[in-house]
Amino acid sequence: MRPTVMLRVASDGDGDVARSGDVAVLRPARCGPGRRGGLAVVTDGATVGFDGPRWARLVASALAARGRWWSPVAYRRAIESARQHWTAEPPALLSHYHEEAWRRGAGTTVAATVVDWSHRCRRIRALTVGDSIVAVVRRGAVVETWPDLTAGGFGLRPQLVCTTGPIPAPVIGVRRLAPDDQVFVLTDALADWALGNPDAWHRLGEIAPGEFGKLVDELRASRRIEDDDTLLVRIA
Repeated sequence: MRPTVMLRVASDGDGDVARSGDVAVLRPARCGPGRRGGLAVVTDGATVGFDGPRWARLVASALAARGRWWSPVAYRRAIESARQHWTAEPPALLSHYHEEAWRRGAGTTVAATVVDWSHRCRRIRALTVGDSIVAVVRRGAVVETWPDLTAGGFGLRPQLVCTTGPIPAPVIGVRRLAPDDQVFVLTDALADWALGNPDAWHRLGEIAPGEFGKLVDELRASRRIEDDDTLLVRIA
């Protein structure tokens, strides 16, 4: 029996999810004749900036709309498209201060992946900017992450895709997956904890969506993760 790519967001439900500054967009992916795949784009809007959650949603939607196997050119065009929407659809501005804040704009991290399942092999392509990560896990151990971060390596000023200024170059990775590999996309607070705890990946690989909130509450109460928006996408 040919396996099926499953996309599951362990937060508020399946499908497109927005939880404050964290956004997940999940889509089927057209990977070529006779191939099926799944696409996930996660963005984490920066708390410093104006209307960060909206910008995070615009970036996630633009990347998902162009998703297949992202190239640097496709990525740049997606960000340019998101910027056009940002400029063309300003929010209701209550004062001159709000207008200036909107012009200064917002920023977001990006962690996106496409899993392509053909008749011969399964492949992953990842694209990241900042400190949200894509991780390949095999039997509970990390095989590779994009970007290449370690626990404690998450700073206060990650690289961001912003509404203005230069578009940062993404980290792009491609890998052939083993049959039992799992792919995770995580925002920074959860990623920092998972990379520093060997048992974390077993737990994240088996947890049911309805139990994810309890896990996050537990980790926050014990101060093992920061009190930050937390989102996980698991692809099995």
